[in-house]
Amino acid sequence: MPSIPRAPRRPGRPARMGRWAAGALTVLGSAALLAPTLSPTVAAPEAAPAPSAEFVPAVASSPMGGSRFAVVPTEVQGLTKAAQTQVRSMTRIVAERDAGYDRVAAEKRAREDEEARQRAAAEAAAQQKAAEEAAAAAPASPASPAAAAAAAAAAAAGATGNSGPARAAGNPAAGSASGSTARSTGTPAAGGPAMPAPAGNRQVVWGDVYANQPGQVINSLDVHGRVIVTAPNVVISNSIVRGADGGSRYGLIDASAGAPGLLVVDTEIAASSPNIWVNGVMGSNFELRRVSIWNVVDQVHITGDNVTVADSRLWGNAHWASDPNQGGGATHDDNIQIQRGRNITIVGNTLSGSHNAAVQVTQDMGAVGSLRIAGNSIDDGGCSVNLSEGGRGAMSGISVVDNVFGRGMQWGGCAIIVNGSTGVNASGNRYTDGASAGVNRG
Repeated sequence: MPSIPRAPRRPGRPARMGRWAAGALTVLGSAALLAPTLSPTVAAPEAAPAPSAEFVPAVASSPMGGSRFAVVPTEVQGLTKAAQTQVRSMTRIVAERDAGYDRVAAEKRAREDEEARQRAAAEAAAQQKAAEEAAAAAPASPASPAAAAAAAAAAAAGATGNSGPARAAGNPAAGSASGSTARSTGTPAAGGPAMPAPAGNRQVVWGDVYANQPGQVINSLDVHGRVIVTAPNVVISNSIVRGADGGSRYGLIDASAGAPGLLVVDTEIAASSPNIWVNGVMGSNFELRRVSIWNVVDQVHITGDNVTVADSRLWGNAHWASDPNQGGGATHDDNIQIQRGRNITIVGNTLSGSHNAAVQVTQDMGAVGSLRIAGNSIDDGGCSVNLSEGGRGAMSGISVVDNVFGRGMQWGGCAIIVNGSTGVNASGNRYTDGASAGVNRG
């Protein structure tokens, strides 16, 4: 039988497959390099070469769930140029896909944050509206002289632009001469002062604000956090400081660094989540003017020199019948507590709602002197002004003059008490009923 002639071989085409065939890299959540295909007539190598580190998939979490793999080989041994091009093309596709996932996840988080802020603002507006409607519907009752004085002070403070006092109308904790509602329940601000009004034209800030630049001005903010002052001559004005929504510790305005020249004016300070550790303003070297502070344990907590509190309203203390800080006893809440310091002036304020004292001097941290308490409307506390030497000896330069006291203190007739031999200039003090208010010695 005649032989059939073979077709001529195509130029450049080998007679057999050759030693290596191109593999493919498939990227479906994992990467694998196909093994080489051997010609039947060529012996296999003794051992396949180990894959280089470049072939180990890099695993990262995916924002859409599961995990993603990225293989970026810079050199692919054994692959044709076409296969290498395909691998790099697939790698770029994976990278672009993952970048898209990251962008979508970031946009989703931003939408959720904005929706949470809008819900918080709507809830605050609803609470404010309900409080105003309840106050308008409350029946009128004869006001005691102390309550009338407190109402007049609230109206005066409201005229300065502080929103807190104006909203306190009809609130037992705010206007009561005795504060008995809060004392009897053991709950913070019982009877419920409404929370500060929504931000309005104030810029809402979520988290703590750090005043660390000399002369820094913080104006028209609604701070859901604390303001921590470490630089001199800072000004905080026309703002609301609430603390963290989940609760804060220490001073909502923290002046414990003692940087000189801090001025807080026309500002409301009230904890959105009161607790046994939170106070209003703490530290030294500060001046408060036309502020409203409430829903905290101590409205002002002084630990050093050069403090002025003027023309302000300190009221509605947070109080617990059982306080772990007091060994399970009741909270020792004060409108103003002074642990140490000189050159301290308290003038023209309305102080009420405390359970321990309106002004409590302890000398726990050091000597107190050059203290002037003048022209204030003062009520509540065990004794309203309590000057204790704390075992550190007599104080000097203490003046308590021309103040008007309510009758809401727990110890009847105890407007001023001095524990120790400290001399006090105490003239012109009287009760709301016109009787003279003298000094008791304890």
